[in-house]
Parts: sequence; structure tokens; C-alpha cells
Amino acid sequence: FPRGLDICAVLGSKRALEILEVEGDTEYTEYYNQLDNLKEEFSLKTVEEWKQNLYWRWLYALLPLLEENKNVDLPCFIQSPAWVDKELQTVLGSWTELRHDTILYAKQSYTMAGKGMPPEPKLTYGYVEPYPEVYARLEEMMRDLRNNLIALDLAIEGIAEKIEEFEELLDKLKIISEKEINNITLSNEEYEFIWNVGSKLVFLKEFPSQILEKITSDTDEKMEIVADVHT
Repeated sequence: FPRGLDICAVLGSKRALEILEVEGDTEYTEYYNQLDNLKEEFSLKTVEEWKQNLYWRWLYALLPLLEENKNVDLPCFIQSPAWVDKELQTVLGSWTELRHDTILYAKQSYTMAGKGMPPEPKLTYGYVEPYPEVYARLEEMMRDLRNNLIALDLAIEGIAEKIEEFEELLDKLKIISEKEINNITLSNEEYEFIWNVGSKLVFLKEFPSQILEKITSDTDEKMEIVADVHT
């Protein structure tokens, strides 16, 4: 049966194919012929085809993560086999989110939190993964989504503004990653931005209560993700 790794192999990941070969998942009749046919089909897709809808654009944004990194100026850890595996996991996780069906879940019992507050954490200097093309593609995708929602009069109050803020966040990530690639020292403001990017993302995924209360509950934060690859 096909696996998520087959998808990554079709999209150009040599590491995904290596894993499939080691685990014996390439021993099916005509496997390599079919793989080559699909790789050629996807390699011939134009940018316009990759941008035909949000699903395709999401995949398009992930493609740079599967490319072999040949930039010798990048830190050595980014050029290691472990980093290639990490990026493969990132793509698989993102694709799973894209494809996911949520399992049935129930409200869990809980214990009241204590009143004591932990000490304020001290700022640590973070690092943005140096993939400006990924951030640029995501930013363009979100900008077009926002414009389409507005043009079709589907932009519920507050949604367009959240999307625009996400665009700005992606643009900052792109600028920071470009500076890292070119060995340019980041400003204190940029380090502060990296430090706070997690809480910013949490804020951006919060939508108006009249929407959320219809489709989510408190258990959504613990929701498992599965993807139906083949039936």
C-alpha cells in the first residue's frame, strides 16, 4: 500500500526513496516505472498549476524542504543527514495535517491548576530555519486567500485581519532567514520577534467566538491527526 514517503519520493526526496528501499516498499511489480512516471508528471507542472488552489499551493510551499541543500555557506548541521530526516518529517507532518481526518474524541477529566505562577522565562537567542522560499510561497498563498475572500464577500469580520498579520509574520521570517544565509547579524528586535513567534502563532489561530463555538471545543488542542493515504 502507498505511504506518505511515496508522496515525498514522487516530489523529489531522495531520502524518502532510500527509506522505502531499505524497508522493502519498492519491491512491488513496476514500482520504479510508476515512480518515474509520476516524478516526470509532477516535474512538468507549471507554477500556475501548483497555484491552482490552496491544497496544491500548500504542497508547493513544502517543495524546497525536500531539495538537497548544496549551499556550503549554511551551518554544517543543516547539511547533515539528520537535518534531511528532520525536514522529511516536517513535510510528512504538514502533509498529514493537509489530509487529516480527526478521530472521535471525548472531553477529558481534569485537575484545577494551582494559583502560583512560574517565573518569567529569560529571552534566549533563537534561529529561523533558512528557507526564505518556503516563507515567501506561504506569504503569497495567504495574501491571495485574503484577497479572494474579500473579493467574494466571504471575509467574516476579523478573519482578513488575522490572515494579513500572518502574512507580515511570514515576511519577517523570510527576511530573517535571508540575513542568516548571508551571515548578517540579527537585530535585538528580530531576536525578540523569534522569541515571541510561538505566542504570536497561538494568537493568530484564534478566531471569533461565534465561529469557534460552532466547530471546536477545548479538546481540539489535544486532537489526534491521521491521514487516509489509500483505501
